[in-house]
Amino acid sequence: MPSESFPFTYSDQQFEAKAECLPSANGYRKYRLDFPNVQSIVEGSVYVNETPQGEWAIGKIMGAHPVPEDFLHDVAQGFVKYIDNQRFQ
Repeated sequence: MPSESFPFTYSDQQFEAKAECLPSANGYRKYRLDFPNVQSIVEGSVYVNETPQGEWAIGKIMGAHPVPEDFLHDVAQGFVKYIDNQRFQ
């Protein structure tokens, strides 16, 4: 599946990240979220996994520098909204 863009908000500014669906593990969905350079944060990737409870958990963070927790939270929130919208379309 090709990457699909989704919006997220960080520090009251709108940005765009990309979600790529990866092969599922044990029937649960997995995605790689690629985020751009944002302020002093260098671009990187976050791997998210669907849990048995139907929630999403960050599995792995790939980047050249540490990524602030609040930034990861905002990217993940944007992704969850994107996934929820996909489900209802």
